[in-house]
Amino acid sequence: MVISRRVSYPFALLLGGMLMISYLLLLLFVAYEGQSRLRAHQDNELTLRVQSYARDLQYVIGRSEKNLRDVAEDKVVYTYFANRALGMSMAYGLGASQHKLSGLLQDNQEGHLREGVPVYSRLAILDVSGQVIADTGQNEGRFVPLPQDILLASSPRRSLLIQPRDQTLLFYQLVPVYRHEQLQAILVAELNPAQLLRLIARKEHQDQASRVQLMTPNGALLAWDSYSTTVDHQREQPIRQEVEIDGQRLEILGWFESLGNRDLFTSNWFIAAISLLAFPVIAGGIVLLRINNNNLVLETRVDLAAQQQQRLAQQNQLLQREVEKRQRSQRQLAYQANHDVLTGLPNRKAGQDALERAIRQARLQDSQVLLMFIDLDNFKHINDTKGHHYGDQLLVQSAGRLRTLMREGDTLARFGGDEFLIILSDVADRGAARGRAEALLRLFDQPFDVDGEAFHVSTSIGMTLYPEDGNDANELIQRSDAALYRVKERGRNGFSFYDAIIDQMARRRLKLDAKLRAAIEQAQLEIHYQPILALEHQQIIGAEALVRWHDPELGPISPAEFIPLAESNGLIHRLGEQVLSTACRQAAEWQALCPLQLSVNVSSVQFHQGERLLAEIRRVLASSALPPQCLTIEVTESLLLGNHKDLNSQLQSLADSGISLAIDDFGTGYSALSYLQAFPFDKLKIDRSFLRHLDRNQADKSLVQAILAMAQALGLQVVAEGIEEAWQGEFLIQHGCQFGQGFYYGRPVPAEAFEAMLRDAPRLSPLPVADAVASRPH
Repeated sequence: MVISRRVSYPFALLLGGMLMISYLLLLLFVAYEGQSRLRAHQDNELTLRVQSYARDLQYVIGRSEKNLRDVAEDKVVYTYFANRALGMSMAYGLGASQHKLSGLLQDNQEGHLREGVPVYSRLAILDVSGQVIADTGQNEGRFVPLPQDILLASSPRRSLLIQPRDQTLLFYQLVPVYRHEQLQAILVAELNPAQLLRLIARKEHQDQASRVQLMTPNGALLAWDSYSTTVDHQREQPIRQEVEIDGQRLEILGWFESLGNRDLFTSNWFIAAISLLAFPVIAGGIVLLRINNNNLVLETRVDLAAQQQQRLAQQNQLLQREVEKRQRSQRQLAYQANHDVLTGLPNRKAGQDALERAIRQARLQDSQVLLMFIDLDNFKHINDTKGHHYGDQLLVQSAGRLRTLMREGDTLARFGGDEFLIILSDVADRGAARGRAEALLRLFDQPFDVDGEAFHVSTSIGMTLYPEDGNDANELIQRSDAALYRVKERGRNGFSFYDAIIDQMARRRLKLDAKLRAAIEQAQLEIHYQPILALEHQQIIGAEALVRWHDPELGPISPAEFIPLAESNGLIHRLGEQVLSTACRQAAEWQALCPLQLSVNVSSVQFHQGERLLAEIRRVLASSALPPQCLTIEVTESLLLGNHKDLNSQLQSLADSGISLAIDDFGTGYSALSYLQAFPFDKLKIDRSFLRHLDRNQADKSLVQAILAMAQALGLQVVAEGIEEAWQGEFLIQHGCQFGQGFYYGRPVPAEAFEAMLRDAPRLSPLPVADAVASRPH
C-alpha cells in the first residue's frame, strides 16, 4: 500500500501539542483519583481487619463454650456424680471416678488446640460450695476467688467471667454441671491469654506501626503495640468494633499509622517527575515530524509487516493455550488416578507405591519401615443408620485429624472404605512405634461434629515392621490387616503388632467360620442347662440355657471363640433363634415337674435387628406355650453402651409382655449405675470374676457388698455366677443375695441330665452351713 498524501508540518505540530497537554491532564487526574481510592482501600482493609478480630474472638469463645458443655455432659463426669450420689467413698469407687475426671480435664486441656496453641491454660470442676473436685493446675496455685453468688445459683447467670489480675485480664468460662436437672458443680475454664492475644492481633506485624486493645467492663487488654516512641498514636483516630459475648459488650480498638504521600507511587514528587518527561517527548516529536514526513510508503510497509507479525503472535498464543490445556488435563488425570476424591489423600495404589519406595530406601539404608493399618470402629453402623453424608463427613474429618500426626517423609493414604494406611520411614524400634500408635488413638478421643450432631468414633490399628514382618508391600499390608483383626476381636480402640500366632488364628478362624455355618445348618450345636438356686432354701428355681459345640475334627470349641465369630459374620441371628426355640420348648415341658425360670442370653448384635428379635421371641413363646413370666432375657452392658435409639422401647416391650430382663456380668463393663434406672431391668447377675478371690481381695468383697446393697435399695433381684465353694454361698446369703449358680451346685448338662436332676433331686444337698463356714479358706 502506497500513501502519497503529504501531511502539513504546522498541523502535525499543533496536533501533537494538544495530545501531549491532554495526556498530562489525564495523568494528573488519574494520579489524584488513584491516591484517593488507595487511601479508601486502606481504611476499608483496616476496618475489615478489626472486624475479623472480633469475629474470631466471638467464634473461638462460642466454640469453647460448646466444647465445655460437651465435657460437662461427658459420661465420665456423669459417672462421678452418680457414684458420689450413691455415697461411694474415695477409697472405693469415687477415687477412681475422680481420677478419670482429672484425666478427662487434662486430655481436654492438652487436646483442645487452635492452630497448635492450647485454648485453655487451666480446667477445673468446683462443687457448689466452691470446693475443687478436679483441677489441672493444682501445681500452679489456686484460682482467683470466684463470686459466691455465681457458684451458689441454680445456674450461672453469665458463662463468661472477666477478672483483673496483675495489670492484665483473665477470662474464665463457667459451665454448669447437672445431674437429673440438679446443679452439681461448675466447670471452670481459664482461657489461654496467649491464645486471646493471638486472636485479636493475628494480622499485625512489626513493619507497620499499629496498636490493638480489647476494652471490657473490667478494664483494657493490650494485645499489640508496634508504635515507636516517636510516634503519637493518640493523634490517629481509632477503628472501633463492638462484639457481644454472653450479654457483655466488648470493644476492639485499633490505631493504625495513616498512609502518607511518601508511601504512594502517586506522590506529588512522582507526578512532577512524570510531567518533566513531557518536554523531551515533545522535542522528540518535533524531530520525528521533520524527518522525511512525506515518505509514508516505508511506514505503510512496516505497518503491514507488524500486522503479519501480530497475527503470527496470536496464532502462537492460541497454540500455547492449547498445549497448556492438554498439560492441565494430563496432570488432572494423573492426580485422579493416584488420589482419593473424597479426602484428597493418596489412594490405595499410591499408598502401595509409597510403601514399596520406602522399603527400597530402607533396604539401601539398612533401616526399618513401620506400616500402620487403621480402621474406624463402628463406622459401618453410623453410615448405615445416619446415611452416607454423615459417613463421608466422618471420613473427611478423620483424614484431617490423621494429617496432624504426619511428619516430613511420612505417607498417609486412604486404603478404601474406612481404612487408612500410614507409612513411617526410619522408625527406631517398637517402642517408638507404640508411641506413634498411642498418639494416633488420642486423636479420636474428642467427638466428631457433623451438622451439629456429635459422634464418638474410635479406631483400631494393626502394625507391621519391615524387614521383621515381611519383605514386600503386599506381605506387610496383609499381615498388618491380620493384626488389625486381632485388635477388633479384643474389643477395638487399640493397637497390635503382627506375630506368627495371628496367622494361625486367621487360618483357624476361616476353618471355624466354614464349620460353624455347617453346624448351624445341620443343627449340630447342643443346649446345656445350668441350675439356678434360691440360696436360702437351696432349691432349684431356674436354669440358664448355654450353647455348646463339639466338632468331630476340632473337638470342644469354647463359646468365647465361636459366639464372637457368629456375631461378626451374621450367623448370630440364626444361632440365637435355634437356642431360644429349643430352650423354650424344653422349659415348657419341665413346667409340669416344677415351676422353672428359663434364662437365655441375647447378643447385643441381635438387638440391631430389634423388630426381628421381638417377633421371634413372641413366635417361640406362642409355639412352645411357655408363659412369658417364665422367661428371662439376659443382656450385657455393651448393649447399653451402644444406646441405639430404639433400645429402650424394645426392652420396654419385652418387660410389658411379662418377660424378665437381667444385666449379665454386671460390673465388668462401664458400670454407670444409671442403667438400672433408665432401662426396665429387674435382675442383675454378678460376674464370676468377683467371687474368685473374694476371700483375699478386699476390693472384690467391698464391691460385691456394694452391688448387693444397691440392688436391695432399687428392688432388684441378684443372681451370683461362679459359686464353686460353700463359703462363697454362705457369704452371699449373709449379705442378702437371693440366687446363685456355679459348679458347686451343678455344671451345665444336657437336657436329659437336667431333667433327671429335677425328677430325682429337686433339692440339692450341699455342705451344711457349719461345714461351709469351716471350709472357707483363711
